[in-house]
Amino acid sequence: MEWHRVILSETQIEEEGIINKLKEQFLNVYMKAEDSTDMALLSDDEYLNERIGVYFSPACSPDCDVLIRFYGGTPSAPPMREECFILAGDEDVLDTLN
Repeated sequence: MEWHRVILSETQIEEEGIINKLKEQFLNVYMKAEDSTDMALLSDDEYLNERIGVYFSPACSPDCDVLIRFYGGTPSAPPMREECFILAGDEDVLDTLN
């Protein structure tokens, strides 16, 4: 299993409120998952080139695969612990990051 990252623009986040929509959709899947252990949605804590990365932990598959595809998620390295925070899900995932 691998991490997936969705790139969101500053405009999408601040004007369209897309990060709140994504978080709400994730929580809907998370609450219905048979085993939500290690399922988490994380975000970069700072913009880089007017963009933010939002990460799905490996345990999000297969439950969140539709969301990952819908938002254009691609496989990625995990975020760095000191550069991200939990948006929703299992907070213990932070302990698995470097």
